[in-house]
Amino acid sequence: MSELKSLQDLYMCHQGFISDKWSLYIPAYSRLFNSLRDKPLALLEIGVQNGGSLDIWSRYFPKATHIIGCDINPACSQLEYASGNINIIIGDINQPNTLSSIASLSSEFDIIIDDGSHLSSDIIKSFSNLFSRLRYDGIYVAEDLHCSYWADYEGGLDHPTSCINFFKALSDIINYEHWGLPISRLERLSTFCITERLTEELLSEIYSVEFINSVCIVQRKKASETQLGVRVVKGDRDLVVPVQHLDGSVSKAPTQRSYARSPGSESNSEADSKNPVTAESKYDKKDVDFADETALIFALEAEKLQLSERLQSIETQLAGINDARLKSGLV
Repeated sequence: MSELKSLQDLYMCHQGFISDKWSLYIPAYSRLFNSLRDKPLALLEIGVQNGGSLDIWSRYFPKATHIIGCDINPACSQLEYASGNINIIIGDINQPNTLSSIASLSSEFDIIIDDGSHLSSDIIKSFSNLFSRLRYDGIYVAEDLHCSYWADYEGGLDHPTSCINFFKALSDIINYEHWGLPISRLERLSTFCITERLTEELLSEIYSVEFINSVCIVQRKKASETQLGVRVVKGDRDLVVPVQHLDGSVSKAPTQRSYARSPGSESNSEADSKNPVTAESKYDKKDVDFADETALIFALEAEKLQLSERLQSIETQLAGINDARLKSGLV
């Protein structure tokens, strides 16, 4: 098999249907997708426009089983390709009939690229509807997120429910096990226009969220692979800090009494009263007392653990001193 051309070369020598991408994206996609080039993968791209990128993807992934483009513009139905693995679906990606048409061709995808309307609500809904169709180890890409800073695309630098703030919130979702707060992942995202297809279980399968200029990349793995896991402590000499006993232990988040504001919430009291993340001051006294007692228990347990570790450290140091004195004949 002849050496495959780089994505940069494919773009630079491309002829035929026009493709329109920012130059930063090309090397980024090479880095993200290069290891998948020789696999029989399925790719979905939202937003076809003139159709050139589908042609390039077909050549970049020569063993791809499905290269599917989805566009709301009926004019895209005019596009015809020599490659038999390219298909175009006409319709709104967030409508059930469109999703069904796509599923009839491929129920799962290794790569999903959102280059659609760039409206924040559409981007958030598309992620909500399609993340379940991303295979494990798959890559979800949202392009042209610079639009999320513009009012015409339902955004702005401090717009609480822009798509860029949604993806920022996903970086907190990754670290859910460390929050120490009595809220679910879905509650954290409740102010965004997520759909019912985005479940708590799916959110637990977000492995990574990466940002580059105007692009967010989200990778999916099994939930068991997204957890922090156990502490790995190896070696047999801990002369400075005694940590050997922590081998195999897990991280336990202490209960946090200061609740952070939900990323899409407003600062006014009405929004706070509806938001489970900011409603601490609205709890009745019994709930507050219970929360305080629970927090105190966790705090005391944490202090007990620290004192225990401190005691073990002192005992280790004393043992070392006594051993040294024995060897020197002082005892």
